[in-house]
Amino acid sequence: MYKQHFRNQAVKEVKNGSSAASVARKFEIASGTLTSWIDEYDKKMYEIMRDESAAPETAKPKTGIRLKSVKVIIGGAAVTLGRNDVLKLLSLFDEFEKE
Repeated sequence: MYKQHFRNQAVKEVKNGSSAASVARKFEIASGTLTSWIDEYDKKMYEIMRDESAAPETAKPKTGIRLKSVKVIIGGAAVTLGRNDVLKLLSLFDEFEKE
């Protein structure tokens, strides 16, 4: 059985633009295994987005940090993520860490 962190790293690489075949080779896993991990990720992401749109509550950060936005570089482009976007990403990673 693969550790969740390992699975997350493989899925992140595919979601960041690498081909599933190249990631499967890099991580030395079957492409079908990686595809099922990606499907699981997509399903959880859909559930999170669906639940969030049904209940328009603002998520509260777990720490005392007051965040307005974060500027990151994605694919060479500077992107500013708002507070709610960052909280969505954090909640997604929390979901994967539960397993």
